[in-house]
Amino acid sequence: MNQFKDKQFLSSFIMFSIPFALVFDSVIFGILFGYVFAQAFYSSGKDK
Repeated sequence: MNQFKDKQFLSSFIMFSIPFALVFDSVIFGILFGYVFAQAFYSSGKDK
């Protein structure tokens, strides 16, 4: 869970979760999808 200390991960997590929360009209879905996308985005960015 130490990726939450990473500012880059947090900003991408917020960036992804807000649109999903608006689209699905559900905060839980927004957080869930936001986390999954931010995790994939974060791990792909770390490899390069």
